[in-house]
Order: sequence, then C-alpha cells, then structure tokens
Amino acid sequence: MIIGFWMLYFILPFILCQEDFTYSPDDFKCSLPDVTTQDKNLDIKRFRSDFSKISEVKFPGLIGPLNERLICKIKCIDGNWVGPLCSSTPDGRFQPILRECLYRQVQPLLAISFKNSSIEKETNFPHASVVTARCKHFGLYKIKGENTIRCENGEWTPKWPECVPTSVITNFTGDAPPTITYTVVSGSAVVEPSGDLYVHVDTTLRLDCMTLKSLGTPEWTWTQGMDQHIAGNYSSKHVQVHFRLTYFE
Repeated sequence: MIIGFWMLYFILPFILCQEDFTYSPDDFKCSLPDVTTQDKNLDIKRFRSDFSKISEVKFPGLIGPLNERLICKIKCIDGNWVGPLCSSTPDGRFQPILRECLYRQVQPLLAISFKNSSIEKETNFPHASVVTARCKHFGLYKIKGENTIRCENGEWTPKWPECVPTSVITNFTGDAPPTITYTVVSGSAVVEPSGDLYVHVDTTLRLDCMTLKSLGTPEWTWTQGMDQHIAGNYSSKHVQVHFRLTYFE
C-alpha cells in the first residue's frame, strides 16, 4: 500500500504538466483564434495546437440580402489574418469583401429591386451589388438619372435617381413631360424592375400620351428601327399596339 501511494504521488504531477501546452512565437505565424464550441468533449487545447500550423482557412458563407452562397477564406500573411476573401466558385478568383452599403427608403416614389426581387425595407448590400430603380407608378412619373446603382465600398454610385411628375400629376402646369398610360385590351403585360413595360405574346395593348397642345406635337419613338408615329397602329407577329395622342387646351 505504501509503495502504490508514492508511485501515484510522483506520476500524477507528470501527467498534469504534459497537458499544459505552451507555445513559443515560432510555433505559429498568426494569432490563434478564440473558439466557442457546443461540443463539450472537444479538446480545445489540442485544437489550438493543431490550428497553430494553419496558414489558410476556407469556409462557405451566405452574403447579402438574398443569402448568396460564396466560398470564403482567410489567409495568414506576415503574421496577420487577411480577409475574408470570397469567390462564387471554389476554384474561382478570391476577392476581398469591402464595406457594405445601407439602402434606406428615402424616396417613396422609387421602387428598388435586386436580382429581380423587390426591396421594401432597409437592407445592407455587400460591395459590388447592383440594384435597379424605377418609378413606382408607370407613366405617371419619369425617372431622372441612372436606373442602375452600384455599391462601391460603402458608397452608392451614381447618386439615386428622382421621379419627376408628368402632365396629369402637375395638372398640365409647367414643362412637365407628357403622361403615358397603357391599357391591356387582351393578353397580359407587366412592368419590369428596370421600368420597361414587358408585353407578352398574343397581346393587344393601347398606349395613351396626354399633353398640352400648346407644347407642340410629341412623337412616338420606337426602337429596333421602327418609324416614328403620331397616332395609329403597330403590329408584329405576336403583339398588336394601338397608340394615340390626347391633347388638352
């Protein structure tokens, strides 16, 4: 009994010293992380010891208001952790995540969308995000400025556009642009996030332009090489459009 007691007495301090790891500055390049774990059985000291040899860490990340899935990493460079650097693919180019941009609803007439999803509350957007702006009431307001705005390291550029009221809203005062309304006679049409009116195939659409006669005669201008018109009809294989001018004295 006496021999066993003294053997235990000398062996126990030796075991405790072995578990108390110490590190020299040469054991790792970057500072070791503070770790919080839900696994009570995880050996934190062993984890920190293994991590001291790590120079790069990759991890999946959800970025932005739509939780875009990216592959991110931090790298140990000259004794400092640098990052996160993120890429949309594991073998793509990793780039730094710069400051976010905060969108606030400061202009109630603007409708904002991001990747075809409407943004209706204060939202933080990651660097390089591009949002699209349009006036909420199609034809009643004309957008003034660029309709695509980009987040550049915490700043929106260019500045947010404005919605200028048209002739019906201003009661035909001043030099307001003419109001344009549309009526779907048959088929369907929808206003895109860009502010364009998208007309589905096999649709008949009526466009009305309302302006003061004293301001002169406006003209309908068509893209894709179409002629200019004052009033009349335009037909393609799948879409029929009736357009006209309405004058106010």
